[in-house]
Amino acid sequence: MNTPSNELHIFQVAADDIGILWTDLLRLAPNPLSPIGPDLKEYAPGSGQVTPELQKIAAQPQAVKAAAMLAQPDLRLHCWMGGATTSLSYAVFCRSRAVDPDGVAVFAPSYQGSLLVNYFPSVAMGATWGADVLGSDVTGEPPLLLPPVMPLESAVYAFHTIDCFRRVAYQSMLEHVTLETPHLTVPQFTAAFNQSLASADIRWLLPAFLQMTTGVRDLPFAPRSEHLGLLVEEKILRPVRVGEAREPAYAFGEAGRLLGIEFLRTWWTAAALTLDLLEGNAIRKDQRIFVAPTVVANHWFTVKEVSGGAVVDCAPLTRLAMQQRLADLLETPAPEPPAAFCPSCGEKIQPGARFCRACGYRLVA
Repeated sequence: MNTPSNELHIFQVAADDIGILWTDLLRLAPNPLSPIGPDLKEYAPGSGQVTPELQKIAAQPQAVKAAAMLAQPDLRLHCWMGGATTSLSYAVFCRSRAVDPDGVAVFAPSYQGSLLVNYFPSVAMGATWGADVLGSDVTGEPPLLLPPVMPLESAVYAFHTIDCFRRVAYQSMLEHVTLETPHLTVPQFTAAFNQSLASADIRWLLPAFLQMTTGVRDLPFAPRSEHLGLLVEEKILRPVRVGEAREPAYAFGEAGRLLGIEFLRTWWTAAALTLDLLEGNAIRKDQRIFVAPTVVANHWFTVKEVSGGAVVDCAPLTRLAMQQRLADLLETPAPEPPAAFCPSCGEKIQPGARFCRACGYRLVA
């Protein structure tokens, strides 16, 4: 019995059967955006054994649509997942408007290298599933504790400040000490910052952002005093002097304290999203997003390149707002195919034309 067209359809394929299903049974070749392209290119056609289970999958219309979208996508949303309490994993959303104008296919690695594929007949269903997997069930309007736009350097310092609050809290608990003014001295703050920049430990917010967000380490990055100054203005950091020697230190402003408590108590995982579009035969990277969900907000950070550097847009979202953001990403229009011109007269050629309208030159055999 086929799954009704308005319901989720799921199938699983063993790693050794990927080439058999896509190449031998469905005759699907990958395009440059296909997330299973490397698997299909390594497979020698006809070298595997077709099983009744694979034949059953190949006979299901929803499975065929999903397989075609994974082989020939025009949009790919790659999602890395991991963080404070979870190891690194991923899922990939694909759309192919030529195959299915409304549907979404999602695949993720599963048991012993197998491939778990979900087919959603609508973008809304795919975005709902994505918000469930990637986000937190926040219903109340979250507070605005970070500026809506920050230079990349200030955003990196903000992530580090949140990590510093967690570090101070853990250390004070280990030492059975209650600090009247939780802080790090300036040398401690700087040393921890340099350590975090080089770290791949995604249990901490800053390394998670740098490690998981595609290409962010390659962006121009030149931290200066004004980048820290923005955090002071926004009450995230607070310069203080501590001890008998009145040593310069950083304590936490009201916004920094609230963010620190929020992430200390309720941050467990993060997600990094990369939206890629197929433009001709080339891949165009369209958006890079880092998501840090807590019980207070789904913190949605969009990394944008600007002249001379990069900025980070910050938005604390409810679950419904995050679901809409995911739907908007999945609805990103496919790039227009590059314009073609008549080799005889240079006039622009209309898609699908067999002859040039201007000079009559025959365009196809």
